[in-house]
Amino acid sequence: MIRKISIFMILVAACQFALADKAMDDTMAKAKAGDVHAQYEVALGYYHGKVLPQDFKKAVTWYTQAAEQGDANSQYDLATCYYSGQGVAQDYQKAYAWASLAAANGQVAAPATRDMAAAKLTPKQLTEAKAEAAALAKKIKPAKPATAAAK
Repeated sequence: MIRKISIFMILVAACQFALADKAMDDTMAKAKAGDVHAQYEVALGYYHGKVLPQDFKKAVTWYTQAAEQGDANSQYDLATCYYSGQGVAQDYQKAYAWASLAAANGQVAAPATRDMAAAKLTPKQLTEAKAEAAALAKKIKPAKPATAAAK
């Protein structure tokens, strides 16, 4: 009886992994086609390493693609990558600029990251970071939030 239960549990786990792989394949295809929400999901997958192998550089690539399409969460996560130096060279000016844009687009944690980055900058660097944030805001419009049907 225990052996049958063990075999059953192994089969269930194998099916779950197969379904997760299929779901990630679908998400990856959508991301490559330019779907901003799928790009964010792929970035999270690489960042956390649960569904995809952990790879901060690939996470930054996907965060950047989604951030440039106006996804506020991607903008925030990209800012935190620049702040911490995960997947990119540490850059407080870029962290400030992306966090500023994310905050302007309604990401609630972004102001704290923006302020932490600002505290690391000289007055001249802060002026440059503000100019970079303004240029991003002019170039990038906020994305529409994901809906249940879009997921």
